Amino acid sequence: MISSFATNPMVLIGFGVFVGVFSGLMGLGGGAIMIPIMVLALGL
Repeated sequence: MISSFATNPMVLIGFGVFVGVFSGLMGLGGGAIMIPIMVLALGL
């Protein structure tokens, strides 16, 4: 079940911006960062 925190558009936009900046600085693909965080932190 997806929590209301994970469906809030501002949370998802902020999360996307954070992952984009982090992956750009570190030279990693966004999926290498986004997928583990979504599974562990957001329960998606």
